[in-house]
Amino acid sequence: STRRPSHGITPVSETRCCGGSNAATGREGGINGMSLTEFVLAFTGIVIGLGVADLLTSLHKLLRAGSKVKWDWLTLFYAAYMLFGLIIFWWWQFGYPGQGKTLTILQFLPSFLFLALAFLMAASALPDDVPAEGLDLRVFYNNTVGHRWGLLSASLASNLAAIVWRSMTSGVVIWVGIAVLFSCTFLALLALRFRKAGFHAFVLVWLFISSGFGALLYPIGP
Repeated sequence: STRRPSHGITPVSETRCCGGSNAATGREGGINGMSLTEFVLAFTGIVIGLGVADLLTSLHKLLRAGSKVKWDWLTLFYAAYMLFGLIIFWWWQFGYPGQGKTLTILQFLPSFLFLALAFLMAASALPDDVPAEGLDLRVFYNNTVGHRWGLLSASLASNLAAIVWRSMTSGVVIWVGIAVLFSCTFLALLALRFRKAGFHAFVLVWLFISSGFGALLYPIGP
């Protein structure tokens, strides 16, 4: 199949340390006509799809429970950010690892780490089931602050480490990306300590802005 150009898309969750021709087959066509980009994207799509399905399934159960659920705007706001993050992660994978590249399992492990964290964060956003006695979403949120914001902090810190490492190895320091990710990581860690709803909402707004800026209108395609 014809390979798609990478268009220079470089998410902070990506490590580009591969090069050369297709090592598995020794030719550009990949295995049975599947390119490396398509091979990796298939796995990525499965994991991201599971995260989206988990979120929507949980939302469906909440809606079906009806009056048994006491709704909470902050819990839904957090879940919306998780869904938004999954969409952006998926969008950024277009063209990775790029034309004429090779990839080992060791080189793919950082991307798998981000995929695993993305799924776990999505799974933590909403309750899996609604008990017979009912559910207060604000109580659920407060009882899982450490879990959800701990995962988010770990993901942001991993992204920060990845972009610092890429800056060191490439010799080009990505100052804006480092500054934004540092602020996001710092605020997420503070959210573990300060559990006021207003502060958590402020952090989520900042995460929406910093994640979505330049991504919502970023085109992909041939």
